Amino acid sequence: MIRKISFSLAFLLTAAFGFAMHAVAAPITPNLYELHGRGVQVTYSTTSLTGEPQLTYTTRAQTTTYHGKEVREERTELGLLVTVTTAFQVDVNFVTLSVLIPDINLQTGPERFSTVALITTHNTPFTLPSNIKGPVQTYQTLAMRGTASFVYFISGATGVGGTVSTNTCAIIPPPASCVYPFSDVPVEILDGSANIVAKTVADVDGNYKVEVPPGSYIVHVATNGVFPVCPDAKAIVPVSGHVIVDISCMALR
Repeated sequence: MIRKISFSLAFLLTAAFGFAMHAVAAPITPNLYELHGRGVQVTYSTTSLTGEPQLTYTTRAQTTTYHGKEVREERTELGLLVTVTTAFQVDVNFVTLSVLIPDINLQTGPERFSTVALITTHNTPFTLPSNIKGPVQTYQTLAMRGTASFVYFISGATGVGGTVSTNTCAIIPPPASCVYPFSDVPVEILDGSANIVAKTVADVDGNYKVEVPPGSYIVHVATNGVFPVCPDAKAIVPVSGHVIVDISCMALR
């Protein structure tokens, strides 16, 4: 009887522990960081409505927003170092703002944290930097406090997107070895009267994307010859977001 009771207790404890582990929400990586310190505010998001990183730098004098490649992200042992160039004087110097972002796991909501920002002046005289006496870079350190959170960036754009591919085998559905991207081919979006309302060209991976208002359309791949044969496809564009319409062309001759 004692053995049965011990086994049952161990089983119940194991089950309860497993349930508790599953009940804990998986950690979420933040995508929005809002910081302030000594008359400076920095808002950095790893993505945006355009899908690119964005950083807004506010001082007592002005507010400047940087997008895409203007925001340089570098993974270091200390965390993510995010840098933008804030000023540039030819043959004199340029100034950068760098913010150190620690790794943060969100559980139930935004997390507060402390970090540092560096305002660096890089001396770039007309003569070689090796001719500079003393430090080439000078630093101003700022203590920063703020919050990290996760938000959804919802774009108001609507349209059609997808992939154009070619099937070189007479098999439906074709195996992966028979399917290749159909790149550099025109893709046209037609309205109910067969008028072209938008057009683009599939990229090297066969992907395409265009923006059109909500409604019913036909996706037409404009080939120059008989082969490949690309069937038209119907696209119902919703009131928000993009509808995915993939086109599979037959490349057999």
